[in-house]
Amino acid sequence: MLGSFVGFIHENLLTILKGDLILRQGLIYGPFIVIYGIGLVAFYYIFSYLKSRSNFDKKSRLAQFFFVFLVGFLVGGITEYLSSYIQEKAFGTISWDYSNLMLDLNGRTSLFHSIFWGLMSLFFYEILLPILTRMSDRLERPAIKNTIFILSLFMIFDISISALAVHRQSERRNDVPARGRFDTFLDETYPDARLDAIFSNSRVPER
Repeated sequence: MLGSFVGFIHENLLTILKGDLILRQGLIYGPFIVIYGIGLVAFYYIFSYLKSRSNFDKKSRLAQFFFVFLVGFLVGGITEYLSSYIQEKAFGTISWDYSNLMLDLNGRTSLFHSIFWGLMSLFFYEILLPILTRMSDRLERPAIKNTIFILSLFMIFDISISALAVHRQSERRNDVPARGRFDTFLDETYPDARLDAIFSNSRVPER
């Protein structure tokens, strides 16, 4: 949730700086863009594992920085590429196209964005991971664990209903009629106008 919220802030700040006041959002409910959350979770587990390896600590700081950057470069680029690919194949839409940038990969990621992920991995490894590690004991408190459980249920619901609603929208584009009450519920509760307003950056690719 933290990564998805930070991603929402980041994306919309960039949008405002470009002079566009349309809100970018990745889920139906809440200010979240999930790809950033996925990236943060991946960084947490990968770099926590690296930090626990005694041989990694023995490397020079420069070697550590280079390896962390390289891991972030690859993990971020792969995550971005797969997210775009899965979105297009599952829902028939894309949310970004980097084909106008140098050294892009099918428009799904680019050298520039992979470098950004690499720099973010350095920030995460040096600044955020030590903070999260120090907080780990506090997260074991019953009240906090219960809160995390409830928030996790909310995110599972939000991701699920968003995916189902967008998938049903894709079916409507292909003139697939509602097959039951749940499809009818999705059609009535999440019509095209509502989804297009929420996912303002999503479009059907020409290719």
